[in-house]
Amino acid sequence: MVDSWSYNEIEFKENERYDIGFNSGIEFRKVKYVGTKLFNGKSMLCFKTVEDVDLTVNLSYVSFLVRERTIPKRSD
Repeated sequence: MVDSWSYNEIEFKENERYDIGFNSGIEFRKVKYVGTKLFNGKSMLCFKTVEDVDLTVNLSYVSFLVRERTIPKRSD
């Protein structure tokens, strides 16, 4: 059985980095989440790329979203 959930239930954290994959096979890696906005009544996710380019995402076309995990550096 597969757990089913809505993207509305995901808690996105501002300034966290995510990898995003779309149904078309395009991927954006290490984009920073900056918030949401409404476009024609639909909620869109807003990100910034490493090159500081705005990326607005319609969740209807998203295949996956992966939050980057920060691992503390080990001091020797």
